[in-house]
Amino acid sequence: RFDHVDIVQMDVQRAECDVIKGAANSIKEGMIDYFLINIHLEEYSNALPVLLSDRYSLIIDLKRSSLGAVEGFPPIQCNDGFQLYKRKNI
Repeated sequence: RFDHVDIVQMDVQRAECDVIKGAANSIKEGMIDYFLINIHLEEYSNALPVLLSDRYSLIIDLKRSSLGAVEGFPPIQCNDGFQLYKRKNI
């Protein structure tokens, strides 16, 4: 059993919302600082912020098939989207 996790990176092929729901207790206990989530369907990029908004801030949101720029990094070509969430109050 883990008491604290710095970052959870997931690429779960359309099960993103299920994973977040399954981690509900760990999320409520503030055990996970960051989530880095590969997004395979656009509907998940809209649903995940709703699921996580009480305890996490969305800090990077690169849509599928986009050329994204994140400050301090070179441009990124995304075939899948990804989102990075940071736990509030850390």
